Amino acid sequence: MNISDMEDVNGKRLLDIVQLSKIEKRVNGEVFYSLSDFRRQLEVMKEGTLSVTNCILTPYYIHAGALYELYEYELSIRLADQPDFHRYLLKKTGRRTVEEIPDHIVCLQRECHIEVSKGDGRLPVGRLLQYVDFLCTEDAVISQIRQVFGAYQKDDMWFSFY
Repeated sequence: MNISDMEDVNGKRLLDIVQLSKIEKRVNGEVFYSLSDFRRQLEVMKEGTLSVTNCILTPYYIHAGALYELYEYELSIRLADQPDFHRYLLKKTGRRTVEEIPDHIVCLQRECHIEVSKGDGRLPVGRLLQYVDFLCTEDAVISQIRQVFGAYQKDDMWFSFY
């Protein structure tokens, strides 16, 4: 079976996978999805692709009812006529060249921003797994959470989907 056949068989949208993930609903109506469960859903389809639209996944750490937003690690998925990370990066930072941008900002943006061609609107599942793995293993994320909660557990990572 080649990749194009897998895409047809899968026929899934990112939203479908998000909605299959375990949820936590807050009293105020906010819905959060388990990042660990989302990763398990993606792992099953790791060689396939998902149909996507412009969306944002905002990560949160939820422990003992306390909610901590990790907004600087938000994943932005955008459809573009011609995906161009460097153009996006320069526009986002207001810099004239990529060399002017600190390496940690380039790395963070590379992990947390995905441009998908409007022509096909398909995102490799492996790229989403890369983001989830980055989020769950990034020293800066873990350190930030440990400062607030005193501990870090992957299963306390959640996200909202817009």
